[in-house]
Amino acid sequence: MRPIAFALLATSLSACAPADAVDPRDLPIADREIPPAPTEGFQIVTPVVEIPAGEERFYCYYGTYRGPDVGVYRMVVHSDPDFSHHSLLKAPLPVEDADRADGDLVDCSSVEEQFPPRPTLLESVSLFDEVDDEDEDEALIDDWMEGEEWVNLTPDLAFRFDSGQRWLADIHFVNTSDELVRSRAVFDLHTEPQEAVENFVNTFNHDAGGFQLPPGQVTTLDFDCAWENDVTILAIGGHMHRWGDRYRVDQVGPQGTVDEGVYAVDEWRPDMRFDPVVDQHAPGELIVRAGDSFRTSCTWDNTEDRPLSFPDEMCTTFGVGYPIDDAVYCIGDAQQGPPGR
Repeated sequence: MRPIAFALLATSLSACAPADAVDPRDLPIADREIPPAPTEGFQIVTPVVEIPAGEERFYCYYGTYRGPDVGVYRMVVHSDPDFSHHSLLKAPLPVEDADRADGDLVDCSSVEEQFPPRPTLLESVSLFDEVDDEDEDEALIDDWMEGEEWVNLTPDLAFRFDSGQRWLADIHFVNTSDELVRSRAVFDLHTEPQEAVENFVNTFNHDAGGFQLPPGQVTTLDFDCAWENDVTILAIGGHMHRWGDRYRVDQVGPQGTVDEGVYAVDEWRPDMRFDPVVDQHAPGELIVRAGDSFRTSCTWDNTEDRPLSFPDEMCTTFGVGYPIDDAVYCIGDAQQGPPGR
């Protein structure tokens, strides 16, 4: 969401700049100015990382929040507009608490580092529609300084962030150039005192667990994850990789009643791995009751001559809801359904 006045400001600055001035947008992200920190909140800035030409890298940067107990109602992520795949804040796994100190920067590209998946602390969610200003000159927009509004809630509805919360910045880059890339990520977290927050939101992840897709076949897997409490869903999305074909989530009641198509992507595209479809819901629009389940159905078309499993493919339903005290992570018992369903 871009402020309406931004284009006018950028035009004014451009008109006043010397003819031979270097446009900061032409500089590598590692050499760019760090965006200003929030007035009410805090900022996480990762060290500069290097991504060799033509390679894909994950880096994990560790830290601990030392401020007062707060609710995070807005998070703006500044990431490399050319080479960043994702920039996420996650919770370290228990084994990492002893092995990884604050300030550690680790190349976490290996399968061993990526599995089991770490819980996401703040998932993408917004209560506001994005405003598209047709008069805005896209050529003047600085994507790095502007950032992406990853979380955009109201101050009375926020993610709980307690003093002492350990975090890791999971930053993923794909260098499609023929030169070494130096980059980083910045997270701006806007906060409210916890006593002012009426409802705390949190994340949920429903994962298919281990599976293997036979070569040269279309395969569908289903799995259920039950809800222990009543929850209002604000955002829901699905995650597969390049062999994905269809994705669907149904809501199943305790008596077996099915509300079909709570979330559905009928034609999955490979680019959705990087830019998933996330449905946003107003409070009260999508509610699950204690005892309900989300039934996730993933269909893949394995065109390879070899079986596929993690990390080649995944099937994960993710989202945000409230009230959720602790992040929900469910590994389902995936069952193969009718071929090509």
